Amino acid sequence: MGAVVSAPVASAGVSALLVGYGGLSVLLRALVLAGVIHPPGTVDRAALRWHGWVWDLWFLPSGILLTLATACYLAPDGSKSPA
Repeated sequence: MGAVVSAPVASAGVSALLVGYGGLSVLLRALVLAGVIHPPGTVDRAALRWHGWVWDLWFLPSGILLTLATACYLAPDGSKSPA
C-alpha cells in the first residue's frame, strides 16, 4: 500500500501550490502586459488580461484562505485562531 499523508500536510502542500501558481501567474501576465517580458509571436492582450485578472487571480486568495483554515485547524489551544 502507498503512504498515507495527513490532512494538514496535504492542505499545507496544496496551499503552497495555489499561492505559488496564483502569484506567479498573475505576476508574469502583468509583466507581459506591461511590456517587460516580450514572448515570441503575437499576444492576445484581451485574453491575457481576462486570464490574469479573473481566472488566475482566484488561485491566490484560494491558497491564502486554505492556509488560514489550516492554521486555524492546527491551533494547539483549540481556539481555532491562527494568531
